[in-house]
Amino acid sequence: DDVTTDDAKPIIRTLRDALLETREYVADYTTADKADATHSAQRDANTLLERVDGAIAEADEVLS
Repeated sequence: DDVTTDDAKPIIRTLRDALLETREYVADYTTADKADATHSAQRDANTLLERVDGAIAEADEVLS
């Protein structure tokens, strides 16, 4: 089956949001005090990983 535009939009939106969040995290991390940022960075990375995993699952669902 071909992916329609309506099918692709939520996947693209999720991936875009994840990338935007990554950019914000990286930007914040580069200006933060490294000692204070360590715990926050790990938590943010875990949250981002969950979002990316969700986007992959959505993509797999549409593409199967």
